[in-house]
Amino acid sequence: MKHFDFSLRIWPKIIDINGKEKYFFRDYLLSHPEAAEKYQQLKIKLAQEHKYDREQYTDAKSEFINQILKLAQN
Repeated sequence: MKHFDFSLRIWPKIIDINGKEKYFFRDYLLSHPEAAEKYQQLKIKLAQEHKYDREQYTDAKSEFINQILKLAQN
């Protein structure tokens, strides 16, 4: 099994994340390696695009995070 290294510390401000949602997101990625791979690739791409703007980088992840949260809670 491939190990994915991702951080759940920074959440886009537009997402109202509570404690449970963070765990839903984490658990979904841990049990769906293809989604974890997409998240990892997205973070790499966004880190390159928003190298000097952490807020833009964080906000750019919002759509992906919201999609995963919807899947995780169904």
